[in-house]
Amino acid sequence: MSACAYVGSQTHIYNDTLRNNLTLWNEAITDTHIKEALERVNLLSFLSRIDEQVSDGSFSEGQKQRIGLIRAFLKGSSVVIFDEATANLDHKNATRIEHLLLNDPNITYITVTHHLIKENELYFDEIIRLGEGTE
Repeated sequence: MSACAYVGSQTHIYNDTLRNNLTLWNEAITDTHIKEALERVNLLSFLSRIDEQVSDGSFSEGQKQRIGLIRAFLKGSSVVIFDEATANLDHKNATRIEHLLLNDPNITYITVTHHLIKENELYFDEIIRLGEGTE
C-alpha cells in the first residue's frame, strides 16, 4: 500500500494490455481487485477486454480519466489527491465516484476543482475557496 495517490486531468495510456494499464504491471493485484475497481468507476464492461491490447486512441477522455482513478484505487493509498480528476466525466459518474471517496473512512480525499459537485459538498470536512468567492 502506498501512502498517497495523485490523479490529474490527463491519464497516460500505454500501448499494452488493458490489465497492465490498470495495474501498472503490479502482478500482486488480483482479478478480484480489478473487478472491484472497475465497478467503482462504472466500467465493469471493460472486464471482458482485460487482456486486449489498447492504446491512447482506444478510449474517450472520460474513460481515460476513470482508468487514472482505477490506478489510484488499486494502489490502495490512504490519501487520494484529485486535480480536476473528474473534469471529463459526466455528472452522474463524477458524483458517484467522489461520493465513494468521501464516504470511505480509510481515505483522506483532497480535491482541486473548478466545479465543486453540489450534492457532495456536505460530505467534505472543509472546503477552501480561492479567488473570487473566497470564504
